[in-house]
Amino acid sequence: MRCISFLNRINTMKFKLLYVLISVLAFSSCQNGQNQKPNILVILVDDMGYNGISCFGNKPWETLNIDRLASEGMKFTSAYASPLCSPTRASILTGKNAVRVDITNWIPGGVELYANPKLIEKPFTQLLPLKEFTVAEAFKENDYATAHVGKWHLGEGPISLPDKHGFDYSYLVTWSNLPTYFVENENNQFTGLYKNDAPELQFLTDHLADKAIFWLDDHKDAPFFMLFATQVVHHPIAAKDEVKQKYIDKGLPDKGRDAADYAAMHKHMDIAVGRLLDYLDDNNLAENTIVLFLSDNGGREPETINTPFRGGKGEILEGGIRVPLLVRWPKNIAANSKSEVPVITHDLYPTLLDLAGCNLIPEQHIDGVSFAPVLTGIQKTVDERSLYWHYPHYTSMKFGQPSSAIRKGDWKLIEFLEDNRLELYNLKKDPSESNNLLEEKPNIANELKKLLDDWRTNVDAKMPVRNPDYDSTKYSGWPKSGN
Repeated sequence: MRCISFLNRINTMKFKLLYVLISVLAFSSCQNGQNQKPNILVILVDDMGYNGISCFGNKPWETLNIDRLASEGMKFTSAYASPLCSPTRASILTGKNAVRVDITNWIPGGVELYANPKLIEKPFTQLLPLKEFTVAEAFKENDYATAHVGKWHLGEGPISLPDKHGFDYSYLVTWSNLPTYFVENENNQFTGLYKNDAPELQFLTDHLADKAIFWLDDHKDAPFFMLFATQVVHHPIAAKDEVKQKYIDKGLPDKGRDAADYAAMHKHMDIAVGRLLDYLDDNNLAENTIVLFLSDNGGREPETINTPFRGGKGEILEGGIRVPLLVRWPKNIAANSKSEVPVITHDLYPTLLDLAGCNLIPEQHIDGVSFAPVLTGIQKTVDERSLYWHYPHYTSMKFGQPSSAIRKGDWKLIEFLEDNRLELYNLKKDPSESNNLLEEKPNIANELKKLLDDWRTNVDAKMPVRNPDYDSTKYSGWPKSGN
């Protein structure tokens, strides 16, 4: 007994010495700044499809800097957004499905297709509600400097701009000056030149990168949260002549689908990303900066085709909502890693707070789920849940129509609201949504339809109503869906 007691005392002393040693080392690391909160840089690009960067697709253009993020971090192959930009931006900032904040279309939106639609849309909110406690406000409360650079598209006017939603600094591109892609002065007045590469003008994406770097240089010694929202590759299609020429020399056509000018816009985006990454490297910030890259929706047709997915911007088919997502944090996320876990834009709010060691705010990011454990390798997946979309609108691209969808596991059900037609797909076996399994799997379809109905009721989703003046003889119809 005495021997055991003596050994216990030795083990206790060893534990105490080890604890003291760890404490000293931790204090030393903290004094050297190695335990400070991570910086966060979110790069949100516009209208770029899943295969718009080299590491996700087979496009004939180069995105070497963005590919670097994939090689140094984690690539998500089942990441989702809304089918249009304003809902996605609302979702990122609030941690909620955009239906909950009643931003279901691009702002200001509106029916531009037909004077005779089958359904009449209901109005939706034209600005981000002030009552929402945004992810920027959450980081600001945790002593972060916060900045928004680039496209906002969540309402104009004094009560709806970034400074009212937690951003200390904002260099803004609003809808009223969207975009010419060439800028010539400090107050963000655009020239109206779309194609001319005049030497006295600066390409907008370069200009935004300048503004981002200027701000970072003033805040590199404190934890920062920046949302860098570049305009490209949103139309109008424009690029510097010398960049465009490189792709013409590679054999791409001057104009048309996936042409040289469109490829050059991706290159402009990639150059801007590279400049931001180089800044982090040059200032020894890369190791402790979380860089997250994604697009706000799928690629816009007809400028591109979203192979292997069906559809594009404005549709809740995979081509309209599946987007590239890359996350890099060198000291905590394994390089060249990949995840097939389905994640969505309202997950970013709790995930970033979680990674930064900040308290979550579940009453705010009510729809978001932290996938931080997947990023850091603690877990392979998150608890199974359903993802939902509700787009009760027509789009100006003449493709999208009022519809809702649910994804649960590998299964996705779409309801087209004009005629309540259903389509069911197994995305693992059929990512292109070409084989409608509705008749073969009625039980699965019924289960998903009930979940979708219940969710729409729970979030008070607005449903379009029948147009009493609809005239079928004047209706041109929609593109045929998969079957």
